[in-house]
Amino acid sequence: MPFLPASIPGRSHETPRNAVLIVALGWLALALALAIHWSQLQASHRSQLQAAEKQIQLRAAETAHALAVQFDALIGNADYIARHLAEHWAGPDGRTFLDDLALARSALPEGTLAHVLIADPDGKVLFSSAGADEAAATPSVVGRAYFQAHGPAHRTQPFISEPLFDRFTRQWTIQLSRPLLRDGHFAGVIAVSITAESLSLALRRIFPGPADVAALVGNDGHYLAHSQQMDEALGKSLPESSPIRTERNRRSGSFEWRPPLDGVLRHFAWQRAPTYPVTVIHGLDKHEALRPVLAVLRENTVQNAFGTALLVLVAVAVSAMFLYGHRQAARLATMADQLELSLEAGGLGTWSWEPDSGEIQFDERWAAMLGYAEDELPHQLSTWESRIHPADLQRTRQALDALLQEASGSAEGEYRLRHRDGHWIWVHGRCRIAARARDGRPVQVAGTLQNVSARVAEARLRTALLDQSAAAIALFTSTREIRQVNARAREIFGSGGIDPVGRNVRELGLHVEWADLQTMNRHYATLRAGGQVRCEYPLRDASGRARWFDMHGTPSDPEDPDSDIVWTLIDITERREAETALATERLRMVTLLERYPGGVLMEDSAGTVVMVNQKLCELLALDVQAVRLEGIPHAQLCSRLGEVHMRWLHLPDAPQGTEKRHTIEVSDGPERTLAIEWVPIARDTHTLGRVWLVRDISERKKREAELARLATTDTLTGLPNRRSFMASLDAAIDDARNHPERSGVLLMMDIDHFKRINDRYGHPVGDTVLQHAAQVIRSSLRQSDTAGRLGGEEFAAVLPAIGLKDGEALAERLRRALADTPVRTAAGDITVQISIGVTALIGDDATQLLSRADQALYAAKSAGRDRVSVST
Repeated sequence: MPFLPASIPGRSHETPRNAVLIVALGWLALALALAIHWSQLQASHRSQLQAAEKQIQLRAAETAHALAVQFDALIGNADYIARHLAEHWAGPDGRTFLDDLALARSALPEGTLAHVLIADPDGKVLFSSAGADEAAATPSVVGRAYFQAHGPAHRTQPFISEPLFDRFTRQWTIQLSRPLLRDGHFAGVIAVSITAESLSLALRRIFPGPADVAALVGNDGHYLAHSQQMDEALGKSLPESSPIRTERNRRSGSFEWRPPLDGVLRHFAWQRAPTYPVTVIHGLDKHEALRPVLAVLRENTVQNAFGTALLVLVAVAVSAMFLYGHRQAARLATMADQLELSLEAGGLGTWSWEPDSGEIQFDERWAAMLGYAEDELPHQLSTWESRIHPADLQRTRQALDALLQEASGSAEGEYRLRHRDGHWIWVHGRCRIAARARDGRPVQVAGTLQNVSARVAEARLRTALLDQSAAAIALFTSTREIRQVNARAREIFGSGGIDPVGRNVRELGLHVEWADLQTMNRHYATLRAGGQVRCEYPLRDASGRARWFDMHGTPSDPEDPDSDIVWTLIDITERREAETALATERLRMVTLLERYPGGVLMEDSAGTVVMVNQKLCELLALDVQAVRLEGIPHAQLCSRLGEVHMRWLHLPDAPQGTEKRHTIEVSDGPERTLAIEWVPIARDTHTLGRVWLVRDISERKKREAELARLATTDTLTGLPNRRSFMASLDAAIDDARNHPERSGVLLMMDIDHFKRINDRYGHPVGDTVLQHAAQVIRSSLRQSDTAGRLGGEEFAAVLPAIGLKDGEALAERLRRALADTPVRTAAGDITVQISIGVTALIGDDATQLLSRADQALYAAKSAGRDRVSVST
């Protein structure tokens, strides 16, 4: 069996990137070749199209030349008739002239000769073949183009006019004229009219279809006849840019044009007549003429496109196969590299053995495990067998024999080999049949060898450490079968010398109840999801007794949640029994605390919450169940309470064994008053904890506050009464004495004519007036000012930290506010006026100040009431 080398120096293989580059270059070459091919194809098509166009041009030119000769002969016949008739007109025998005219009509195709006219030198019509009516209707032809051409211009050559619409024949006609000469002098004009329809009919017989057309035009460009659109053409001319009109010296030529008559693009060839001033135009429909060639070229293009597409598809297939082959080669090379790296990283040596010859091959890593170089060991099976530990030799031979006899598909195991230095190393070997003969007999066995001495040593050390642990430790498979246990676990769960290893938990009867099994299933689900689980769980020991364990489970492979589970079990049976007893006592206490009318908080000496009732949560506005606060430290409880409530449960600095009480006014939410007592718990000189008792005394405080308010407030107006106001005045005097810069003003106020109101409307209305006055006074003053009712209709106000002038201004605003605000009473609206005396807060006592303010008030009354007076 061939072996991979231990390293791969200088090894290279073509990567897919190189293959992509090759494919890209191939596609570039293909694209270039296709571009050249299509360029040549297009050039060939253009050449063929140009040749076809030349053939069209040649055909059109030949046809135009033939037509020019034909029409030149036709016009020549008409000219001959004109000359002949002119000669006979000048003779003495008029009968011969008429006979010649009749002969001329028969000489030309029927319908060709429309009219013959003869005029004298002055343009007067001497003869008209149409009869006397025509001569009478046209007495003179001086203005006609043909007369002007022969008369004033002295033209002796024949003249061909533009088409004219003959009134008598109702046809378009063309006049061919010649001068009449007598003794060499101009003696008149003879004009022979040829119908344009006859000329057009001659063209239409040659070109009956609408595709190809022919026309006869004068050299100046006006239409004389047309094969298709005669009615539209007559009376019109070719464009001035037409070469027939611009190139007068040329006899023939060609051009492409889309006539406005039908809008068809044609190739035109033109040929001037040899003798007469007319030109024949022949136009071939370019699209129709080139249709066969274009069809051939189109078919050729389609064939080439199909061939190109087929070639591209073949190229795509070849490229895909090429890239696939290179990818496969690169993948195989990568797999070989990965295999080599895996073997090297895992410290695996490889070997192969041929049973027939007994020859064994191994790589350098296999030999290095035993301290040898690869070429230092003979390649015989005895090299391996002679180094196996005697205790492992028989077991190893049996496994190899079972493999050869196909009792197993593969073989693996751990055994010891002797190192070159003499010590033993633990190895893990794996092998399988690598090749067979045609009869199915194994002819080659291949395998790997790994040095696991460190792992074996670690496992033995771990086993020794586990057996020394006070905790029971067990390794469970995913099917809940016990794979391994330490000595403590074997002691607890092994009964009658039965080893729990290899048994299922159900076989051992470890679960106390069926419900416990369901709970364990949930713990396993938590472990698979979170990577670990810790729980307290009851299990039966070897004697059948239910015992409680603190169990901690973790997977043996943290990266594989489905790996074996390591359970660590600590016996907590005695602790659980003690906790059960403690829980019973605690339940009794909790029942008592829940019946307590106030809140209770108990902490131990470390500041951990031991017990709390729900009433405390309600009083401290904690939106949580009381039981959830148990076990948290005092600092965490305070953080839940917030900065304000935290101060309520501060740890008082009280002597050992003493209690402390304080009262808290709660302003957040409904106003409440809480009484908090702090009671230390101690035994002898040792502090065991503390207790807070919290009671809501809001109702009691309200009753006390109401009594205090009634003692200091005027019940009618709600203002402070005289005693309360005097206390505020004394405080203001003391403040002004200590801080002169904050000195204020005292107002003394009296409702004007209040007795008259009482006498006229009654005391209920008077009380309403007093309440209204008190409300206006209170709303007109500053927040820091204090107003009070001294008695009857007399009020006073202390204004701290204000000057005398500002105080006077404030008093004036108050007076106006009261005067401008009528009182709504049962007797109707009543306007109330008030007199105010103002004095500064300067003096030793309140009596002196009140006296000065009263004097100022008296002065206001004396001055007519409803005014402010200041005492200086």
